[in-house]
Amino acid sequence: MRARLNDPNFLTTESSEHEVLHRMLENLAIAVTKKDLSGARLIIGEIHKMFCESLDSNHLAREEAVLTSDLLRRNCTQEEIKKLSDDIHGIIPTYMDKTKALVFMIYHLNDTEKAFFDERLPCILTKFIFPKK
Repeated sequence: MRARLNDPNFLTTESSEHEVLHRMLENLAIAVTKKDLSGARLIIGEIHKMFCESLDSNHLAREEAVLTSDLLRRNCTQEEIKKLSDDIHGIIPTYMDKTKALVFMIYHLNDTEKAFFDERLPCILTKFIFPKK
């Protein structure tokens, strides 16, 4: 079941999860300050569950899939989105080598994104330069 912005519970769920996350981060800071590594690991495990599991339980994935695309569609022109993309690509060399950035991006694509690029990139790139694991 994929979350939708028109679901009346969506924003309530997102908001309550922000409150939960805020408390977890406060507790994590306390655990780290007290050098309670086992407590810190437990909190990190809970944060990991909240952000890294299935789409329905993955807070960031839901926000990105629902809020980001909706907000961009409602508030930005295609030219503004293209400029944002160009700006992001422009700052990559400030932080890492372009080749490393490309490899990083390719290895962090989800299955849908991989299929999208596999259909469009030349065979030499997908089969020889960036072979699958």
